[in-house]
Amino acid sequence: MDPWSPEFSPPLALDTKRVHLEPLAPAHVEIDYAALMSSHAHLRRTLRWSDDWPRPDFTLAENLADLERHWREFEAREAYAYTVLTPDRETCVGCIYVKPPGRLFYWVIESELERDLDRHLLEAVLGWFESDWPFATVAVPTRVENERGAAVARAVGLDEAQRLEDGHRVFLWRRDCSG
Repeated sequence: MDPWSPEFSPPLALDTKRVHLEPLAPAHVEIDYAALMSSHAHLRRTLRWSDDWPRPDFTLAENLADLERHWREFEAREAYAYTVLTPDRETCVGCIYVKPPGRLFYWVIESELERDLDRHLLEAVLGWFESDWPFATVAVPTRVENERGAAVARAVGLDEAQRLEDGHRVFLWRRDCSG
């Protein structure tokens, strides 16, 4: 099944001992905003998704507009954004974004890095891809200067592609077809 087809039913949740994932929706605006703003300098430094995201003066209204866009994309099967919550679902600790043709972007708040939540999240999501998604391969781009992101990708067994894309190293996950 094509994950970008209107007939595809994307998974609606992933639960581990450390996180709960669910589709990122406008209802998450306040906890998502709190997570973003608690780590805006870290996110700008390591992700560099744009020169102004998230700006120090990024507003709750701007965040709501972003979440509304992500929700529309999810409903249209154009891309899938999930909020990463604590198991009690009270606090946002990050997000993942699954984009065509099969790329995974993710972030966790800076305070969770010392507990390796980024590694836990990446391992959990890759297992989720294996069990509940139709991807054969997924690319995980990481900014060239983001040494931690590259180390996490290597630690979970991703292969580094021999190419750069827009200042990103590309790591590849491949479905285990051995049995």
